[in-house]
Amino acid sequence: MSMDTPQNYKPQHLLLVDDAEQNIALLERIFATGYVTHSAGSGQEGLHLLTVYPIDIVLLDIMMPQMTGLEVLKIIRETPEYAELPVLLISGLAETDDITKGLRLGANDYITKPFDIDIIRARVKTQGEVKRLSDERKQLITSLKAANHMKDHLMRIASHDLRNPLNNLQILNQLLRSFAADNPEMSGYLDFARDSINLMREFIQQFFESEVLRDNTMDVKQEPVSLEVILDRVIKQHLLIAEKKNIWLETRAVTGHVLADPARLLQVLSNLVSNAIKYSPQGSTVHIHSAEEQGKIRVEVVDQGAGIPNEELEHLFQPFGKLSTHRTDGESNMGLGLWIVKQLMTLQQGDVGVECPASGGSIFWITLPAIAP
Repeated sequence: MSMDTPQNYKPQHLLLVDDAEQNIALLERIFATGYVTHSAGSGQEGLHLLTVYPIDIVLLDIMMPQMTGLEVLKIIRETPEYAELPVLLISGLAETDDITKGLRLGANDYITKPFDIDIIRARVKTQGEVKRLSDERKQLITSLKAANHMKDHLMRIASHDLRNPLNNLQILNQLLRSFAADNPEMSGYLDFARDSINLMREFIQQFFESEVLRDNTMDVKQEPVSLEVILDRVIKQHLLIAEKKNIWLETRAVTGHVLADPARLLQVLSNLVSNAIKYSPQGSTVHIHSAEEQGKIRVEVVDQGAGIPNEELEHLFQPFGKLSTHRTDGESNMGLGLWIVKQLMTLQQGDVGVECPASGGSIFWITLPAIAP
């Protein structure tokens, strides 16, 4: 082994198949260094040796009795485990038709007799590098599949083992409030604990949803959906949170029906309204309104927050895309919510975007196909 050879280097195995002993002897000498050679005097013996040794490259003579090299090659290519095994045909100078047939059958290259040692070494080395890269790629794919399987397994565990303790903590928080009714300081601590539990639930939910979207396993069913009904549910969901921050939620001209998945549309609008509340200052108003144009309905959620810097807009709907602007009540942000919104709108043949007027605030909008009720 030379100084330049990696410590984990393993010599490749060559299978030499030729009925002429002098050819086998010459090939064994040519590849005595850097390779492990296995020799067969017939096609049948060569096929047998394939099942015995970890062959990396086959040098296969075309003209052999009983079973020709082309017949051996056909069997190799029809066997799934050898389908990508490099095969170099050995032929005489006059056997060009057989070489053409062999290449059509899937041979990787050929060498001609009498042998040119430099050429044969170069061609075998090239196929050896291709085989080594192919093996590394297969090993990487196997490792990635194993890692993905482990990730799915951990996701299933997390789905159960993270949500159940949070549910228990939420119940415990509610029970403790009965003992802290006359203790404002303790009630404040419980409020903090409740907010922390809700934040963890939001993070876990966003994480699981992002994994489902990445795996393309989310089921979306489109049907006529009343915007008025959906927005009414969204407002009821966020009314208490908005009141806590002294923020008004105002809907105006939210009418019409769209073609959408009701649950996913509710999720999208809930996310946008929730963000508007989180980034709005106390005493402000979040406006929600809609308009129909050219067969589509556009719904806008308008806040009076700090707005979004122009240089950050392109990262807004990317996973883990966080802003330099802070939520007005110090809420944490995982950076997945708007990416999930973008994916959900794409699944519903809709679109989502944002505008930031010079006067301040943000206008998040979605568009969906309008449809008769």
